[in-house]
Order: sequence, then structure tokens, then C-alpha cells
Amino acid sequence: MDWQYIGLSVLGILAILFSVKWALAVRALKEIGEAFTKTADALEDKKLTKQEALDLLKEWMDVIASIRALVGK
Repeated sequence: MDWQYIGLSVLGILAILFSVKWALAVRALKEIGEAFTKTADALEDKKLTKQEALDLLKEWMDVIASIRALVGK
């Protein structure tokens, strides 16, 4: 094997790993954006109902799950 083959193989593996992490990072950013939007909508009238609180809890739990998937825990 020559160094070019080894180098291309390493680059190929890194590209695959990066694309997986990139997809997880995009998902985490999307979840964060959705959670902030729903939080702003819920707090807009300065009243928080029990249902809104439960919905916000679910949204922020989704954020935590997506960040854990990205970090690997």
C-alpha cells in the first residue's frame, strides 16, 4: 500500500464520521430553535398554563436528547 491509498482511506473514514456528526448537530440546532420558539410563544401572554408547561418540558427534553446523541452519552 502506498501513502496515497492510506491517506484517501483515512479521509473517507473521516468524511463518513463527520457527516454523521453533522446530521446530529443539525438536528440539535433544529430542536433548540423549536424549543426557543415554543417557549417564546407560551410566554408571550405572560401566563403559562399547565398544558403549555408540559409541552415546553417535552420540547426541552427533546433538546437534551438531541445533544446527548451528538455528544455520545
